[in-house]
Amino acid sequence: MGERIPEDERLWRKSLQPGDLVDAVKFDMEYNLKIWAKATIKNVNVELIEVSFINDTNKMNRYLWWYSPDLSRYDTQS
Repeated sequence: MGERIPEDERLWRKSLQPGDLVDAVKFDMEYNLKIWAKATIKNVNVELIEVSFINDTNKMNRYLWWYSPDLSRYDTQS
């Protein structure tokens, strides 16, 4: 699946470690929205990356595939 991702992007995604900052899409159920938000990598498990959104409860955490379009470099999405 990750073969269409440019090499530099693939290397960045595969290098993510717990504690790294990223931008990620979170679901706001109250307003039925998907929005970009600042997040911290909480766990990395080969194919899945768990993100914890800054200033949010753990119930908002998401698991994303390493190649997910819902994951981006920190401070690049608004």
